[in-house]
Amino acid sequence: MSIWIHIDGTQPSGENDRMLAADPTRLDGRGGPEVRRFVTGVVSCEVTGVITTSDQRRMFFNLQHPGEGGGCTWPRMDGLTVRRSSTVVNDHGSVIGT
Repeated sequence: MSIWIHIDGTQPSGENDRMLAADPTRLDGRGGPEVRRFVTGVVSCEVTGVITTSDQRRMFFNLQHPGEGGGCTWPRMDGLTVRRSSTVVNDHGSVIGT
């Protein structure tokens, strides 16, 4: 079982926003709940809107306003220069968060 945590806002250390998976049933080396990074967003975006399929093998999440402050051209895979918010699908193949 994972609890999904979204880190949002301007990070003082300049890190990108990200989504973490916390598992309160597993302990880390310090005896606290295990927390793992699941995804890191592109420059100046927010990682939002997580939902999984009923079998927990696919997760949908959104990247909002990528590169809003400049420095990012994602998703520029089609040659267009317009930055676009997008929904990303992670098809993990096994139960996500395990």
